[in-house]
Amino acid sequence: MPEKSPQTTIPQKVTGATAAAYRTALAATYKALKAYTFYPEGHPLRNRILAGAHQVVSGAAKDGSLTVLVSRNGFTCADGRTPVETTPMTKALAQELFAREIQRLQVLPAVTLADYLRFLSLLSLDPPRLVASGGLTRLLQQQGITTIALNEINISAVFTKVRGEQEQEACDPDSPAPGPGSAAECLDAPDQESQLSVSEILELMAQETDDEKYRQLGRLLLVKVQPLRQERDFDALFGVLVALLEQNSDPTRSPAGREEALVLLRQLSAGEVTEHLLDHLEDGEFTQKELVFLILKGAGAEAVDPLVRRLIAAGLKASRRTLSTALQRIGPPSEPAMIALLKDGRWQVALTAASILGELASRDAVKPLAQTAALHNDSRVRLEAIRALALIGGMEASAQLVEFLNDPNPALAQHAALWLGNTKNSRAVEPLWQLVVRRDLRGRLTPLKKEALLALGRIGDRRVLEPLDHLVRRRFILFPGRWNELKLVALEALGSLGGEQARQSLARTAAQGGHLGRVASAVLDAMAKRNTETP
Repeated sequence: MPEKSPQTTIPQKVTGATAAAYRTALAATYKALKAYTFYPEGHPLRNRILAGAHQVVSGAAKDGSLTVLVSRNGFTCADGRTPVETTPMTKALAQELFAREIQRLQVLPAVTLADYLRFLSLLSLDPPRLVASGGLTRLLQQQGITTIALNEINISAVFTKVRGEQEQEACDPDSPAPGPGSAAECLDAPDQESQLSVSEILELMAQETDDEKYRQLGRLLLVKVQPLRQERDFDALFGVLVALLEQNSDPTRSPAGREEALVLLRQLSAGEVTEHLLDHLEDGEFTQKELVFLILKGAGAEAVDPLVRRLIAAGLKASRRTLSTALQRIGPPSEPAMIALLKDGRWQVALTAASILGELASRDAVKPLAQTAALHNDSRVRLEAIRALALIGGMEASAQLVEFLNDPNPALAQHAALWLGNTKNSRAVEPLWQLVVRRDLRGRLTPLKKEALLALGRIGDRRVLEPLDHLVRRRFILFPGRWNELKLVALEALGSLGGEQARQSLARTAAQGGHLGRVASAVLDAMAKRNTETP
């Protein structure tokens, strides 16, 4: 004979205090279920939520057991007369249990944390998979859990009976005449829609192809999630946002439908929800940051101010980098705030703003970045502004960078040359060459000239092949040592340019021997190796 489920004596009448304790325990169980599926194993917040929920549940069962009857939209105490006050969380848990064909839930006071966690792990299985495995009761018995008992019902029979009654009532010839289209859509009546759960609404939205009906479901969704916002059930809201994100990116959906999904996402992600998402971004152990980036990108301008506040307050470099990535992913809506932060007195904040503007290639930021590069009192910020201008590119940014080649600060001028080369800015070829041949009796420009030669090689414009060859072959009477330093860098630039003309120039120099010849031979060898490695 199958082993009987544990039973305890149930009082004839349940007190209000007991019902309130049940409500708290059931709400905690739903929150624990969401934490179990949302947070990775070992996450401190996950462990705290699960342990806290177990403590609440065992406390509610201390006088005998926590025993409730399950309906589609809530719970009733075991006496059958005392309802458990319905909250969004208790209703959501009831729907989860009902979908898994659970009619009655009983938790004994001896329930251990291990039993409770195994119960949650089974409850987190998809209903079809759970039923196919023999049901939750059978799985609990297989795992030897005797402190949690369940009675199951055939939920498909319940749905069939209810739907049959609804169809018969809606289509009864003796009933009042229905309005246009209502007979064909008797299951779409507003009173039935109002009974849908959030997950059911999202499922209907995912399947809906009519834009107007999709908007109607969206309005219903906004109403349904308000209790989740009020109870700060951010984990459940995160699932809603992910579903809307998927619907917005669905290529089979109409443009109007995708836009409506985006509007809903922006409405639901505002305020405290955004702060919760940012908490996850700053959590080093959170593994779903990419989803948060996508949600914040969808939220657009509404997410910028909270991100900026976090960025300013961020103390850890890793956290600052993650927040910067989020602002970059948001794109143009974040540009005005970043331009304003260029004037921030904290160098870390101004540097991060310059970096983001460069990655965004913001044309509107060219002048503010140029002013920052010229006037900011921290050299690190000035150098980052130079880099940002180079990444932005274009005529205006290039003109600003060329001007910085003449900056009295040698580090700034060299950085400008470096990034003109790194970004292969062909507009800089002529100014860079003019810098190389500029008169410099004291030799102060030698480091800058070397950087300019390297930049010319990285840019790859073949117009400089002949001038470079001429520089290498020319004999200088004044300051020959200084010019030899430049010739060595010019040989490296020729190697970067490559091609037959560069090879011939290097070969002539190699044939002359000496230090220049040995360097030219090494550059030729590097070119040959590079050519053989190139597929």
